[in-house]
Amino acid sequence: MSNLLEGELWIRKVPSQYTHTELSQYLTSINLTVPNAQVNGVNSFDILERLVKHHLMAFPFENTSLH
Repeated sequence: MSNLLEGELWIRKVPSQYTHTELSQYLTSINLTVPNAQVNGVNSFDILERLVKHHLMAFPFENTSLH
């Protein structure tokens, strides 16, 4: 797997600021389970799509109280 995007932009790996426990708590709060084996074997865009969907279902954006 290459670390280059279209146009030869470089993807820099940055260590997470969150502990494994904090990430597990977040994934539990959005009701998303992603086994470690699956993370390495699945396209990261598939996982990102699932993560965003579960996050939006758990924490919908609403600003109706401002009106």
